[in-house]
Amino acid sequence: MKKILIYGAVALSLALTACDEKNDGPWGVSQVNPQPEIYEVEGLKVAPAASLESGVNLNTDGQLIQVASIEQNEKWPEGYDLQAIVQVSPSEDFSTYKELYATVTDNEISVDPAVWQNYIREEITKSPAALPMFIRTALWGVDGTKDATVRLGGPDVFFAPAAVVVTPVQSYTIEDKYYLVGDFNSWDLASAVPFGHSTTNVYDDPTFTANVQLSGKSQWLIVPESVYLTNTLGTGTIGVTEASEPMKGQLLANGPKGDIDATGPYRLIVNMEEMTYEWGQAIEYLYTSGNANGWSFTKALATTDFEKYKGFTRLDTRFKLTAQEGWSPISYGTDGNLGVNAASWEGHEGPISANIAPGGGNVFLPANSPVGLYWMDVNLSTLVWSVEYCNQMSIIGSFEGSGWSTDIDLTPSDDMNVWTGVVTLKEGDKFKFRMNHAWTAGLGGSIDELTPWGGNVIASESGTFTVTLYLGQLPYYCSFAKH
Repeated sequence: MKKILIYGAVALSLALTACDEKNDGPWGVSQVNPQPEIYEVEGLKVAPAASLESGVNLNTDGQLIQVASIEQNEKWPEGYDLQAIVQVSPSEDFSTYKELYATVTDNEISVDPAVWQNYIREEITKSPAALPMFIRTALWGVDGTKDATVRLGGPDVFFAPAAVVVTPVQSYTIEDKYYLVGDFNSWDLASAVPFGHSTTNVYDDPTFTANVQLSGKSQWLIVPESVYLTNTLGTGTIGVTEASEPMKGQLLANGPKGDIDATGPYRLIVNMEEMTYEWGQAIEYLYTSGNANGWSFTKALATTDFEKYKGFTRLDTRFKLTAQEGWSPISYGTDGNLGVNAASWEGHEGPISANIAPGGGNVFLPANSPVGLYWMDVNLSTLVWSVEYCNQMSIIGSFEGSGWSTDIDLTPSDDMNVWTGVVTLKEGDKFKFRMNHAWTAGLGGSIDELTPWGGNVIASESGTFTVTLYLGQLPYYCSFAKH
């Protein structure tokens, strides 16, 4: 015989007069917490709705979704209505969940699909793909005339638990792949530029990116995969709205071609949920050219976002930046205001900075700036550069003698592009290289390609090694010679 904690009408009336413990219940009336009498309710039976076995489709045109059935309900306290709250969760342990206020009509417990849909979209996923979820129901007795609610069975008791497959509603479609065509590839679908995308599903990350080389005025269209597979530029391509600007604006299915007038490497970023686009430069590396390298072109600065560039470069008084091994089509120099934040290097500490401009003149370092290796940051959005002189390179890590607190200094070559030292490592030790005993400039990743955003390098064997760090140009790398 199953015993369930409920309140009979007499017990409730006594409790309300004898106990001061009250708190707000879920329906705006007070929940009382006296010591209840235990009523043996043989006839109360609540089961998952039979329809749940075939799954839940939230696209119901506003109709409620039944989640449970009250199959038997005998000896119910007089004057109390049965109310229900349904919890829905993506995990069986209900570590996270949403409470859905339910309706109880003709022994059917039902919920509003719109609230369920909003929970999935806002807190779980925007994808329309079916997903497994879990539901359970809390039951309450409510007597509004006595300003009281009581939880059947206590705070940890739930009825009609079930695992269900839920299909959310989605009002728009995002395809898995898109392609870019235009004058830059003679509108040839076979050579269309594929958009890149993250590993996240396209509804939770609707951003796609394509990189192209432009040469002046060009028109363009986006081709969804469904159209691409037909091998024809017919209905279904994506253009732009009439009000859109050349560099950014709104996308439009079957809209007119977009226009852009630019030269060099560019990237097109589109959001297929918001149907927006924005063009921006897609410079993979910045090169330095100046007195220090005889005005040749050194691949010096790298980026992860085509906005902020970082790297080491050797400088001597004057330099400029380019986006290629040559002066054309993209170069950067002074904006006409030399205005670095230090008139002279003497007595100055930390980085110096100033503005740059496309096609500007030579950039000058402050007077008395040392010739040698510098760490450089360039932001092509704000058109600001900064440099800090490299006094020292070192290796630091989890190995004995360092413990991530002590640097093992390296010795530079005459041009400061190559640094060497001796270090003892054990297999599995982690380490990085850094400048000036600080993390303003740190390098990690792998010994074949060290980057400013790389993770810890892991030693592959034990021993004492001569380590050599090469910073002359990208990619940076290091070697280990075992003693």
